[in-house]
Amino acid sequence: MFVWKLIKGTGFTTLMAASGWVCYRYNLDLFLFWNGTLPEPVREIFLGLTLFGDGNIVILFLLLYILRHSGWWKISLPLGVIGLFSYAASGILVQVIKHCYPMLRPLALLGLHQVNVLGSPLYNHSFPSGHAASAMALAALGMLMAKTRPARALWLLLGVLVALSRVVIGAHWPFDVLVGGVLGFSTTHILYQFRNRLEDFFARLQRKRTAALSWLHLFFAVLAILVGINLLFWDRYFPASWRYPFAPVAILVLLFFLLRFVQIGQEIRSLAFLRSFLIKNIRNKTIS
Repeated sequence: MFVWKLIKGTGFTTLMAASGWVCYRYNLDLFLFWNGTLPEPVREIFLGLTLFGDGNIVILFLLLYILRHSGWWKISLPLGVIGLFSYAASGILVQVIKHCYPMLRPLALLGLHQVNVLGSPLYNHSFPSGHAASAMALAALGMLMAKTRPARALWLLLGVLVALSRVVIGAHWPFDVLVGGVLGFSTTHILYQFRNRLEDFFARLQRKRTAALSWLHLFFAVLAILVGINLLFWDRYFPASWRYPFAPVAILVLLFFLLRFVQIGQEIRSLAFLRSFLIKNIRNKTIS
């Protein structure tokens, strides 16, 4: 795979090391440039872009991908589920680092007179950026799905822009964004190496028509309803007018997965009844 070869290449490692040194050495200068020099309309665009690094939107996108490429007895694996695993793993790693190395955000250190804040003001747990990790994890998944180099480049550009938006709106330092992006990007590609094993495992489940597939659809439905509730009631970082359009999408995804859960459950019970009926008839004929 092109992307994995790029990661293993010395050129990519050198680029990340150089970028890390630049962001660490000129962290304040880069922040003041990206946060303070862009015109207001451009900053508003970046505020919209940062929405796509939000965990609710990332999960909703992955559920839509799984739903779009799945059948009743076939779940789009492993990319969709790998994306969910990658989001969860990178998110847990980011939260562990945030609490082990608590760092103040730009607003807490510089104040409102030097920071242009868009969205809710944030003060603590700056390092690393969770939005950047989510955005780059999703971008890496898109690059793995893409079949052409321009498409891969577009996914990478979108991920970088979403990550950069965290600096533009005054929520993170550039070094936070770089480390979070590398964590998300790397996590997706590490988990991608287990793709064949996941394919074999779920292929066996699908051949045997086991109840695990039904419960997996119920799990996806629970994720969808949690996303919908969070967007409607709990998430206060983004304006309601931005969050609410995504909530009906989450509800529709919930209904589709619940429908599949019920449908597959009924088919499993029908197959079990047919199997027991045939076994009973065979036994009766053998005895007679």
